[in-house]
Amino acid sequence: MPADRRRGLGRGAPGAGAGGELPPEVLAETRRLCEEMGREIESRFPGLRPDSPQPVPAGTPAGEERLERAARWLDDLMWHKRMYRPARFRWWPEHLVDICTKTTGGQLDFSTMAHLQLLPQHRDSVRDVVHQFSGAIGQRLADSYMTLGSYDTIGRELGLTMAEIRGMVIWSDVENAGPEGWSHPQISRVLRVVGRQPFRSPLIETWELLQLSRMYQAAVDIFEDLTVDLIGELRGQRLDEVLAAASGSGTVRRMEQRIQRADAARGGPGDPRRYPTQFLSIAAPPASVTTMSKSAGRAT
Repeated sequence: MPADRRRGLGRGAPGAGAGGELPPEVLAETRRLCEEMGREIESRFPGLRPDSPQPVPAGTPAGEERLERAARWLDDLMWHKRMYRPARFRWWPEHLVDICTKTTGGQLDFSTMAHLQLLPQHRDSVRDVVHQFSGAIGQRLADSYMTLGSYDTIGRELGLTMAEIRGMVIWSDVENAGPEGWSHPQISRVLRVVGRQPFRSPLIETWELLQLSRMYQAAVDIFEDLTVDLIGELRGQRLDEVLAAASGSGTVRRMEQRIQRADAARGGPGDPRRYPTQFLSIAAPPASVTTMSKSAGRAT
């Protein structure tokens, strides 16, 4: 999902306490205003708050038609998963290698300060694709809610948490999209293929879009891991402050937090978690992928 865009006051801001910290009463008021704004934003999207748009209630002709449609969508999704065991769009580690090399223009070696500045740019380029998928998915999650009436059911069927659903539904706001909406050649490809099936629904579209969205997110993680690894290799050669700036971390503290997050999520070079597959974890990476992360300077 998109990076946090909140802005904080600088060290010398009026009313700031020691070390640039805001007084407790200011923090409390800021938190209250943020929560109020969050509630107002969430209320615009189906099902996120009690005052959000809700499905047609049961017990009416339109409500009964909605329930029949909901049952049909769930049944269609079940058969879709059985037919494609469980998805039409599949990917393997080799696809991640292809995404990474196309993004870098074929560059394989990352070992210098200049490369450390390039890696976050490559990561952000792929992350932009993830954002496009998230917007398209969020629209379909909201549409699905207006028929199914339960994000719990949607999340269970699609393997999503409520936090993930909420984030994508809010992100799908047209104000966040570009002039052409949530578009990308791969999104169009998914919708075109699903549209040819004898049965389709926003649920099936979302299920298939999620597969490729997760593929691109895995590629984002590869660039992040390469960045963290390169920071480790360059430490001792350059000041931490210089590495933090070059890597796009901003401060040494944020750089350390970034390293810790990556290590907690996917470990270091050679960790099997660094070699994701679509539906299962593998014990050891294929040889073609091992070279990607065995050192900070490799991406095949």
